[in-house]
Amino acid sequence: MKINFTLFGAGLTGGNFNIIEPANRLAERGHEVIVTSIGKINDLDWFLKRKEPKFKIIFTPLAGRFWYRALRRSLRGTILFPMPEIEIRDLIRSMSDCDVNIATAAPTAFAVHRSGKGRGFYYIQHYDSLFGKDLLANKLHDESYFLPLEKITVSSWLKNTVKEKLGVDIKAVITAGIDEKIFYPREKPKNRKKRIISLGRKVDWKGFWELEAAIKNLFKKRQDFEWIVYSAHDTPESSPEAPFTLMKSPYGKDLAELYASCDIAVNPSWHEGFAQPALEAMASGCTVITTKIGAEDFIKPNENCFLVEPKNPTQIERALEELLDNASLREEMGENGFATSKEFYWDKIIDKWEELINK
Repeated sequence: MKINFTLFGAGLTGGNFNIIEPANRLAERGHEVIVTSIGKINDLDWFLKRKEPKFKIIFTPLAGRFWYRALRRSLRGTILFPMPEIEIRDLIRSMSDCDVNIATAAPTAFAVHRSGKGRGFYYIQHYDSLFGKDLLANKLHDESYFLPLEKITVSSWLKNTVKEKLGVDIKAVITAGIDEKIFYPREKPKNRKKRIISLGRKVDWKGFWELEAAIKNLFKKRQDFEWIVYSAHDTPESSPEAPFTLMKSPYGKDLAELYASCDIAVNPSWHEGFAQPALEAMASGCTVITTKIGAEDFIKPNENCFLVEPKNPTQIERALEELLDNASLREEMGENGFATSKEFYWDKIIDKWEELINK
């Protein structure tokens, strides 16, 4: 089967990882897979430097060019602002004929629909209107859900949210996956401080500031732990009150080894389409503290994780203290989380993709 994934950019994000990895694995199973994207080839370096792609890559000829991006920036806020119409047209003229055409973001949904190429799907990984401040962009996102495409969400929460907010039915839920050859528990160094790990981004809804507040209070009481932060962009700065060690853009094996070297992982996001960092941490043997939204498909509160409310530094601090003080609880939750992660190994996820597109 000839399958095209349509992207609005191919840089390193959780969402793009969850598109590129299935694309490559579907190609490994014998499908002819194409990734068509806005941007330029080095946007995909995060994948290409670690793995030989089995899929074909097509980048659009116009929208990724420097001069066009400069022009777009200069016209922002004016009636002449070309985005996303130019990008949509650029994607359409770059698409190959295919059997299945999968949109992955609102503008790509319009491109897939208008192209008339292949059976159209829309893989939804976030409800953008929840945090978008641009009212027109929010309307564009909401309108995309009404296009006659077969809709898939990355989580049950997202499926229910789209239905509740817009009355739109979702055909299937297909979550992100785990590569068990990379993400697995490793022996942790002994006789060292306990390590807390988190993603760090200066985006309010990622919850970093609430975690930082909890860590500040914890450092006032004790010094038996260290904080590790990893980040690809929107990177926060370390402070004397809550110092952390920054790891820039870890991916694949590097990220797995980083998780496995830590004891506790915290996902403080107000909401996620799918809380992939929490699941990867579980697969690596970390004990997880997480918020609920976007993690419902794999969390079992007080069994494989501690659940905290969004925007609540006090709850994060208490959960951290309990896990730092109780080694047996930390180990038990870590083992339960690892057992849960096995249900999300990539082979099982790709089976779901194949079942969907073959119907």
